[in-house]
Amino acid sequence: MLTGVKEINQKEFKTITRFAIRASQNILVLGPSGGGKTLITKEAAAEENCRTIYINLAVLERTDFQGFPVISDDRSLVSYATPDFLPFADTSTRDERKSLTALRATLPASDKSMSGWIDSRLDELNKKDQAKALHGASQYLLQAPKTVLDNFSKMAADVKDLIKEDMPTVFLIDEVDKAATETTATLLELLQFRSINGRKLNIRSAILTGNLPDEHAHTNQISHAISKRCQSYRLSLDFNIWREWAYKNGLNDHIIQFLSNKPELLYQKATDGDNTAYALPSPRTWTDGAKALDLFERDPVFQSMSEEKALEFKMAILAGSVGESAAANFRSWFQTYRRFDPLIQDLVISGKHPDISSASAQDILVMAISACSRVYAELKPNNKRLFPVTRNVYSWIGTLTPEAQMGAVRISFGQDWNNCQKFGLPKCEEFAKVFRELNDKFKAWDCRIS
Repeated sequence: MLTGVKEINQKEFKTITRFAIRASQNILVLGPSGGGKTLITKEAAAEENCRTIYINLAVLERTDFQGFPVISDDRSLVSYATPDFLPFADTSTRDERKSLTALRATLPASDKSMSGWIDSRLDELNKKDQAKALHGASQYLLQAPKTVLDNFSKMAADVKDLIKEDMPTVFLIDEVDKAATETTATLLELLQFRSINGRKLNIRSAILTGNLPDEHAHTNQISHAISKRCQSYRLSLDFNIWREWAYKNGLNDHIIQFLSNKPELLYQKATDGDNTAYALPSPRTWTDGAKALDLFERDPVFQSMSEEKALEFKMAILAGSVGESAAANFRSWFQTYRRFDPLIQDLVISGKHPDISSASAQDILVMAISACSRVYAELKPNNKRLFPVTRNVYSWIGTLTPEAQMGAVRISFGQDWNNCQKFGLPKCEEFAKVFRELNDKFKAWDCRIS
């Protein structure tokens, strides 16, 4: 499936997208539903100081994209009334002037500072209009006297910088595999010439996304005329990259730790022949489920529930997002994990070692993974908690068997040794001691901590 298409992970997708924006190129990325294609594209565009316009081709007809034909009064010409959401280069100044005028109408009379800034910006926009008018007038100067030409040249030089394009736009064109055939011609013009009906668009790049052909998503074959105007890639999900994003964005810690134990449940597609598996795990559905669990914990209406009823309700919420099978796996893990949560909290905060004298090897591993995951979650810039938490956790991890240490470190860090180095964890003696001993015990393991 997708013969010869280059496979990339989330970080590579973001880097390629940023390059495509800088180089004013188009890319086509097909990947798992809910895998983060839209989010990654928006982040990349923001980092390149571009705004994003989202277009869902699955819901557009040709006239929604190209516009309705308008016949001139003398019925001799036809033009197109094109959609308002398209960033035409010749309407950006008009749109900004309208916004600023509306803003000024809301200001109190006493706010001289803001009013002055708005007046200054409106004056700049008027000069920009004059610059564009001068640029357009150059075609009429062939027969003008020299004095007129000299004066025009001086004015044109003064306003040269004003006719540069405004803040560029990235088009995020989603569901390209579900587009109506009739929209293809308009899309081709956009990709090749950055225009629609001949009117230039203020577009830096177009990022096209769609689902994989085997996801039961009613995908169509994408026209080769489109794919040949893009660089084409297949997105594959790297769990460690997702987990780094999840910690950075404050996703529910229980969800992250569960998936660290069961990374294969991050994403699952429906089995062949089953077209009705409507609830399946994916990065998006796990994120939605995690947000619902967080809301449940904060909502006072549900705090009166008994512990057992609360658990049942939370699992029902989660199952609605990721499906019954994944939710059942999470419930089984959570019921084991929550028994140890207070012990791990004491370890992280005060350095008190859990009593494991009567714990099974599996229970010890669960606690060790949870503790090491707390350290990974602290890998943030300027975090003063990082080293105290690391010392507390690894002073206990160092007392466990090498097998338990290895399992906890591998699962909780996912071999993300670069971040360990970046945040200076090898400088923590308790942390470094564990890794030195593991290197001595397991000579061939793939850790690059020094």
